[in-house]
Amino acid sequence: MGQGARSGGNAYPGFEGGQTRLLMRFPSRRGFSNHRFRRDYQPVNVGALNIFPEGSVVGPDELKGMGLIEPGLFKILAGGDLDHALIVRAPKFSAAAKVKIESAGGSVEELSE
Repeated sequence: MGQGARSGGNAYPGFEGGQTRLLMRFPSRRGFSNHRFRRDYQPVNVGALNIFPEGSVVGPDELKGMGLIEPGLFKILAGGDLDHALIVRAPKFSAAAKVKIESAGGSVEELSE
């Protein structure tokens, strides 16, 4: 009797009697994903900028030259302390990193991405 008794009548393995399949209920398995549009930033801590001499301009080219970042987007984060004044140019800064750079006597310039 029932569905299994009819000729050619075996349902596919994920069939749940007409209710929404388990596979369809989990967005991680199917549906919208923002992965293609996500921007990954490389982190650079404020403490790592102490290798530059006082008063120098620190931008993407200088950071690449010192091996702190690879080509691409990066963000200055507030890890560590800055001992001297620098002019720092970057696409993104954390709020605490801006405060640390400016309190050391330096300045912050946001670059367009």
